[in-house]
Amino acid sequence: MARIQCSSNGAPVPTRPRVPSCSPVSAGVWGLPVPHPQPLMMAIGRPISVAHTDLRVVGREAFEAAVDKTLQQVVGAFRELYGKRHSMYGRGPKVLEVC
Repeated sequence: MARIQCSSNGAPVPTRPRVPSCSPVSAGVWGLPVPHPQPLMMAIGRPISVAHTDLRVVGREAFEAAVDKTLQQVVGAFRELYGKRHSMYGRGPKVLEVC
């Protein structure tokens, strides 16, 4: 049931019911809701050549085979890069899992 207040001239003034709210917890830089800066670690590997394959020209099976081949190249290059550089970035003996 809403409460009704009356103004000085006697006209009813509807009020909104109070809604509980909470303010966000700020734990970032200068109390702002942004994260603390973290160092950006980046490693660039060798380029991978990808042949242009048009689905309309080669057909569905050949297109999927080309995509699978390219995916295997990307995953292999990523594993190679991780194997060479993981200790430089403080990752230690962790194993890379690609799902």
